[in-house]
Amino acid sequence: MMLYIFVEGQDDERFFRHYYNHSNKLRIIEYSHTKKEKIQKFVKSIAMLPSADYIFTTDTDDLQVLEKRDIMYERYAIPDREKIAVCQMEIESWYLAGLTEQGKLDLGIKEEYIRTDSLTKEDFNAMMPYGIRRYQFMLEILKRFDKLEGTKNNTTFRYFYNHFNNLLDEK
Repeated sequence: MMLYIFVEGQDDERFFRHYYNHSNKLRIIEYSHTKKEKIQKFVKSIAMLPSADYIFTTDTDDLQVLEKRDIMYERYAIPDREKIAVCQMEIESWYLAGLTEQGKLDLGIKEEYIRTDSLTKEDFNAMMPYGIRRYQFMLEILKRFDKLEGTKNNTTFRYFYNHFNNLLDEK
């Protein structure tokens, strides 16, 4: 069975590709630069396939989680509202949620945080050690990413984990 994940951008794609261990049963579609009508048709066709499933992901962009989910449900005519995974605030908060204390030490992250629910892209960038590129920093985080740690540190990641973690395993 094939799993399709609709993402906003490259940082999201990198995260989900790692999350599902680079599975060959995974297809990631970046929707932010594609016409809405094309995405609507694609989602609808996937929903009709018995041999496929999908997850539609989005950031809250300063909205409430349920409000953003409703907006995406309407905008892209998603057949099943429960297939929409909303990341609060931005995907960077999920990256950092999965770091253990040792992972933070390894990467030289000095900022103290317990939960990452309100962490923004700007907060993330401010935590990057001097001299490391953003892309490389994200890869280093993913090498140390612990899903269970992420469920403790971010509410929307915990929701994602509880609802979508075994999606490829079941197929």
